[in-house]
Amino acid sequence: MRETHEEMKYPAMPVRPAKDPNIETLRGLAILLVVAGHVIGIDATGGMKVADDSLWRYLYASLQYVRMPLFTAISGWVYALHPVAAHEAGTFMFKKARRLLLPMICVGTLYFLIQYITPGTNRTGELAEIWKIYLLPYTVYWYLPALFLIFGAVAALDVHGACTTLRRWGMWLLIACAGVLIEPQLSSRLPNVFSIWGALCLLPFFLLGVGIRRFRAELATPAMRRLYFAGFLAGLLVQQLVWFSAGNSHVLRAWFLHLPIGIVASAFLLTLKWENRLLIRLGSYAYGIYLFHAFGTSGGRILLTHAGIHSQTAIFLLSMCLGIGIPILVEIVLRRFPLLSTLFLGRKMPRRSIRKG
Repeated sequence: MRETHEEMKYPAMPVRPAKDPNIETLRGLAILLVVAGHVIGIDATGGMKVADDSLWRYLYASLQYVRMPLFTAISGWVYALHPVAAHEAGTFMFKKARRLLLPMICVGTLYFLIQYITPGTNRTGELAEIWKIYLLPYTVYWYLPALFLIFGAVAALDVHGACTTLRRWGMWLLIACAGVLIEPQLSSRLPNVFSIWGALCLLPFFLLGVGIRRFRAELATPAMRRLYFAGFLAGLLVQQLVWFSAGNSHVLRAWFLHLPIGIVASAFLLTLKWENRLLIRLGSYAYGIYLFHAFGTSGGRILLTHAGIHSQTAIFLLSMCLGIGIPILVEIVLRRFPLLSTLFLGRKMPRRSIRKG
């Protein structure tokens, strides 16, 4: 029997595979880590405003270079299920614009306006400068244009057959890693329009996810998983040594150690056969949680502060609950209204709704 072009291009690729429970478990774990990181805050001026030498900052730093790499590697793994073909590249990017950029505009605008009128928020922008949130990185929504650019870059590679073999894929992964190394020089000279520098830094992890799915016969074997696990442990050990010697984890980025740490951690988790029903359920709402969790996390902190409760543990727990619960409720409601679901979740408008409109 003759192989089709698609079968030759991507070996052993099922047409419409069911969702992988292992990946869905990781999706739930990844969104939990992302929300927890944003609750704590990237520094002493954000989130819970914890001190740099606090236990909370230590917990944040310990997983700092796992959260977004894993989140992005999962996107690459899922993309590899249905790689773009040359004749559908335009349609593919249009769908990604709807899925990523439309919610960036709508949810980002809503969040900006709520921050503007609500007392007690950490950062309030000037209303006349709202246009900047559509061009420059804005709070948690910087990731959406960055991921859009990543999809465009990887789609271009696939259209030109640049990652059809393990060797070619490995070459482009190394090139993407080199991009991370030169990013500090580029970002210090050029503006971060459309989160391009964030895209450059996350591209290796997306390609990693693509490769582990596409070349799983070579990259997802038990022997490779043991190798990833050893690297994962070594990365954690290095993080601990740096933290307790330097008091922060920024040294890792200065030495570019965050790159191999994120790669081996993501590779290990992607090849780990782990299923958890609660995380799978949570993972099904991961995108909605990402889009709307900032409303809940900020709200929990503000509510307790106004109530005179300053316990960091109480703030963390309530903010986590609201940061996960509110987005799930919002997504459930939005799904009932096709237009709002498209604008705020990037979901496809049902044809029946389009005809009625």
